[in-house]
Amino acid sequence: MCGRFLRISSLDEVVQAFDATGIDGLERSFNVPPTTLVYAIRHDETQRVVETMSWGLVPFWAKDQKRAANAINARAETLTEKPSFRHLVARHRSVMPLDGYYEWDTVTLAQSGPKQPYLVRPIPGGALDRRGMLAAASLWSTWRDPQREDVVVQTVAMVTTQAQGKLATIHHRMPLLLDADETEEWLDLDAGLPAWVTSTRREPEVEMYAVSPRVNSVRNNDPDLVRPIDAVEDQQRLF
Repeated sequence: MCGRFLRISSLDEVVQAFDATGIDGLERSFNVPPTTLVYAIRHDETQRVVETMSWGLVPFWAKDQKRAANAINARAETLTEKPSFRHLVARHRSVMPLDGYYEWDTVTLAQSGPKQPYLVRPIPGGALDRRGMLAAASLWSTWRDPQREDVVVQTVAMVTTQAQGKLATIHHRMPLLLDADETEEWLDLDAGLPAWVTSTRREPEVEMYAVSPRVNSVRNNDPDLVRPIDAVEDQQRLF
């Protein structure tokens, strides 16, 4: 599962990394929470566009937006089964660019105190590195308020899969991270759902390290959140 991530690349950097167009930029954030605006890359007729969408999918048939916080992720294994996602698989596939994401240790349950957060980032030059960003598969939807015709909201959910390698030592789920070729396949709406979506993934080329529990609060949003926890503690000891 992914519940927080980094957005520190500019819109121009996202556009260049994914060969897309976009006009609505967002401020950078070191602690992006659900139900806030995020970037999502999708095909719009003949071009690939970067759009801002609310993170937490609201199905078109929903009566209100209350379920958004409960639909930030979609399980890859059941995309074609769940009512909220199955009608989106064919024509509403997208990609969320992440400069990294946070995951909390749910495996080492014996430790006392709050769960330890970790930051996951692409290995520079690795198969998943898109100019410092990761590409996470996602699904998007358009919701229209049945009570107010002028209210139209685009929302998105990140696709997750079974965690592999070192990521599995802290959590059983991870985002469905795409390399360049998989990104092209996922965004090709004229093709069916790629078989690898529901297959066991290889260990992703990412780095992972413990960060400060300050990330637990969405009120904290500063560069220290992405520093290895040992480095933060060393800096504090100097003062």
